[in-house]
Amino acid sequence: MSVQGIDTLKLARRLRDGAGFTPEHAEAAAEAFSDALTVTDLVTKDHLELKLSEMEHRLDDKIAGVKAELKGEIGELRTEIAGVKAGLKGEISELRTEISGVKAELKGEITGLRTEFKAELRTEIAGLKADLTDEIARARVDMMRWGIGTVLTAVLLNAVVVVGSMWALSSSWAPTGRSLFPGVAGDRDR
Repeated sequence: MSVQGIDTLKLARRLRDGAGFTPEHAEAAAEAFSDALTVTDLVTKDHLELKLSEMEHRLDDKIAGVKAELKGEIGELRTEIAGVKAGLKGEISELRTEISGVKAELKGEITGLRTEFKAELRTEIAGLKADLTDEIARARVDMMRWGIGTVLTAVLLNAVVVVGSMWALSSSWAPTGRSLFPGVAGDRDR
């Protein structure tokens, strides 16, 4: 496209009269300016708007493509996340089942140990009770022996004391030399 309507003569006069150019310089500058403006590569407003519109369409197409691509990738990610989530749910369920099994097994073992401990404890208590009963019975027998021995000793001592007292009395009450116990000789009868 070319720009038309530039008056080179008028431009050369202005450069010469107003700016102090020499007539040769003013003509050269006016012609150079005219050549620059008549170049066919100059962009007009309509041409610029057309190119901008084309660029907007291309950008819109690219944005739409990127959006579609992102939607696809987001969909794939959602599918992958759903798969991982389902897998985790399965693993969690398996872990819960395993934990329940271990828990039941431990409860069984604890119950078994508790029963075994109770039985052993009862057996030991019964043995200790029998030993204690035997010890008590022996202690009773020993106490009875000691009691009977003590009673017999006391009876014998009392008898000796009584006999001794009677003997002493018989000797002191017998001034005539007669004994309270006939047939038993006193001190005087000897």
